[in-house]
Amino acid sequence: MNDDRHQQRDSFAPFGSTAWTLIREAQALPPSRRGEVLGSLLRRYWKPIYAFFRSHGKSREDAEELVQSFLCGFVEKDQILRVDPGAGRFRDWLRVCCRNFMLSQARKGRAQKRIPRHGLVSLEQLKASSGAPFQPAASETPERAFHNAWRRDLLERALQSVAAECEERERAVDYE
Repeated sequence: MNDDRHQQRDSFAPFGSTAWTLIREAQALPPSRRGEVLGSLLRRYWKPIYAFFRSHGKSREDAEELVQSFLCGFVEKDQILRVDPGAGRFRDWLRVCCRNFMLSQARKGRAQKRIPRHGLVSLEQLKASSGAPFQPAASETPERAFHNAWRRDLLERALQSVAAECEERERAVDYE
């Protein structure tokens, strides 16, 4: 279903902005105004990316460094502007990007911690604003860890949305 039609039908929809909606929004903005939209995307998707790297056997520190480098490169190279929303599911595209990035880093032999040109957001800021990342089980494949972290984060955001809606309508007791 088209997100625009869904938003028109139900203006209180908790997930009105999908990844593709945000990407289209970022693509339409001039470079100087993309920061907030890109920051929103990064806050939303860093946990599945972290779980993907951790499930490849990376230590917490190495996975954090990989996430930081991946996100910085993602923003600095304007990859978001080249993605085609008609290509399929965003999470599949993002997972393939993670895999390719990790392969590239392995070829280079080391991952460097980089700071985005525009100072968008650091991994420490992401962790502070959205909580600790999901730690995958040792037996999980990277793909399974990515999807499990994705689902957990989606459920967490849904619960936060419901709690906020109940609070706003002074019906917090209904949420409890």
